[in-house]
Amino acid sequence: EWIEGDWQTALELAVTGLKTVIDRKGASQLGAVISASATVEEMYLLQKLVRALGSANVDFRLQQQDFSDQERMPLYPTLGCSITDIESLNAALLIGSNVRMDQPMIGHRIRKAALKGAKVMFVNPVDYDFNFPVHAKSIAAPAAMERALAAVAKALKEEGAAALQGLDSLLAGIEVSESARKMAAALKSSAKSSVLLGGYAETLPNAATLRALAQAIATMSGASFGSLTAGANSAGGYLAGAVPHRAAAGKGVSFGLTAQAMFADRLAGYLMLGVEPEHEAANPAAAIAALNGADFVVALSSYKSEAMLAYADVILPVAPFTETSGTYVNIEGRWQSFQGAVKPLGDTRPAWKVLRVLGNLFQVNGFEYISSEDVRDELKRATEGVAFEASAWSAPAALSEAQGALVRVADQAAYATDATVRRAPALQATVHATAASARINSAAATAMGLSDAVNVEVSQGDARCVVPLTVDNRVADGAVWLPSGLSNVAGFGSNGAAITLKPV
Repeated sequence: EWIEGDWQTALELAVTGLKTVIDRKGASQLGAVISASATVEEMYLLQKLVRALGSANVDFRLQQQDFSDQERMPLYPTLGCSITDIESLNAALLIGSNVRMDQPMIGHRIRKAALKGAKVMFVNPVDYDFNFPVHAKSIAAPAAMERALAAVAKALKEEGAAALQGLDSLLAGIEVSESARKMAAALKSSAKSSVLLGGYAETLPNAATLRALAQAIATMSGASFGSLTAGANSAGGYLAGAVPHRAAAGKGVSFGLTAQAMFADRLAGYLMLGVEPEHEAANPAAAIAALNGADFVVALSSYKSEAMLAYADVILPVAPFTETSGTYVNIEGRWQSFQGAVKPLGDTRPAWKVLRVLGNLFQVNGFEYISSEDVRDELKRATEGVAFEASAWSAPAALSEAQGALVRVADQAAYATDATVRRAPALQATVHATAASARINSAAATAMGLSDAVNVEVSQGDARCVVPLTVDNRVADGAVWLPSGLSNVAGFGSNGAAITLKPV
C-alpha cells in the first residue's frame, strides 16, 4: 500500500531499466552485489529475485579475490568452536587478523585466554598492536605469509605429525624458523588449541593457499580450524544463497559470476544493496569503471554519495539495520533476529519490503510475504536437515614466489567498514579514524630514497592518488600498508597487488 508518489516513479524506473537490460543484453548481463552486513532476509530475497530473472550473478563477498576453492567450502564459514570456548583455549594461531579491531568481542575472549596463560600467535603482514601478550609471530608480506605457514607445517612434521596427502612436495625447500617452531610446539602440546583464518587473509589473492595451509596446520596439530569472517553476516550470506555457485541452503549448483568478475567483465546492469563499491570492492577502481560504464544501475541504499549519484540511475532509499527487523547468522551458526530500534526515517523503507515489491512488479512467483519473519522462516525451513560438512582439504599446486615489487596491504580501516560507521561523527573523531597514509618500514624508505618524503603518489595500474607517507617498522618487508575504506583512497586500486610510490 505504500507505493505512491516518488516511490511509484522510482520503482517503475528501476523495473523498466532492468527489464531493458535483460531484453537487450540477456539476463547474464545483470549482476547483483550485496553488503556482507545485510540481513538474511535481504540476502535471500535479492538472490531469489535475481535468479528468477534468469541470472546467477549474485555475491556478497565484495572484498574476496580468490575463489579457486569455493566449491570445497562448507555450507557456511564457522569459528570451528563456540565463542565462549575461545577464552578457554591453551593456544591459538591467527592468520591475517587484526582481531582486536576487526572482531573486538573475539579479541576480548582471546585476551582473557592469554591472561590465563594461553599462547597466542600471529602470521600477519603488519605487526599490529594487541592488548595481550603474543607468544610468537611472523610478520610477512602476503605472498611470504604462505611460506611462514608452510614452515609451521614442516615443524609439525619434524615433530612427528603425519603430513596430509600432497603436502610433502609443497614443503620441500622450506626453512623452519624459530618462530615457526614455537608456533608448532605450542599448538601440538596444548590440550585445546585453534587455528583461525582472519578476515584480511580471506581477501588476499592467495587466500585459498593460506586457507589450505591453515587447515593442514590445524589437522596436524589436533587444533580446531575456523574463520574470522568479514562483515556481520557472512554465514547468513552463504545460507541465503547470496553466492553465485550455490542456491539457498546450499541446495543446487549455479554458475554465476563472483562480485570481482561482475566488475571485471563490465556488465550492462547492476542491482546493488547496501554497498559503496568505491570503498568496499576488492578493486574499487575496476568497480567504479564498470558502474560508470553500465547501461543501468539500481542502488538500494541508506545513504547517497557523490560517487553513487554519478553511477546510479535510480537510488531506492532503504532503512539501515537499526530501523528494520531482520536476522543475522553468527560464526557459531546461531540465528539472531532483532527488531528495528526506531521507525525508518522519512520515506525510507525496509530493504526486504522493497525487494518484495520488486518481485511483485516483475511478476515473480513466491513474493507474497507479509513480514520479515515470513522470509526468515521460509529460508529456515529450507535449511532443515541440510548436513554441515567441513571443507575438503586439497594441497595447493605450489607456493607463491616472492614478488620483487612492493605489495599493498589494504586491510579495512577500523571505522570505515560500512556506510553507517563511515558517517558516524563520534567514531570519525577517534584516533582510529585518521586519513589513510602509505606506511613502509625504514629499510624500504631508505632503499627508495623516501626517508624525508612527506607525501607520495601511489599507483596501481591506472589508479593513482596522493597520500601522506609514514615510516612504520611494524610493516613487513616488501609491503605498503595503505588501508581501504577511507575517503582519501576512495576508488583506488587493489589489495595484495603490486603498488608503486614516488615522492610529490
